[in-house]
Amino acid sequence: MSSFEGQMAEYPTISIDRFDRENLRARAYFLSHCHKDHMKGLRAPTLKRRLECR
Repeated sequence: MSSFEGQMAEYPTISIDRFDRENLRARAYFLSHCHKDHMKGLRAPTLKRRLECR
């Protein structure tokens, strides 16, 4: 399991590999790779309307 909480102090409006709790306030989301521990909260209903794949 990842101990990374999804945000870095240098970039407070970006969430990386974590899509729950306070990370839902992010303006941009990044998924580095598809492992279960990096996708926590990815299926949250509040996130679905914001997520765009490129």
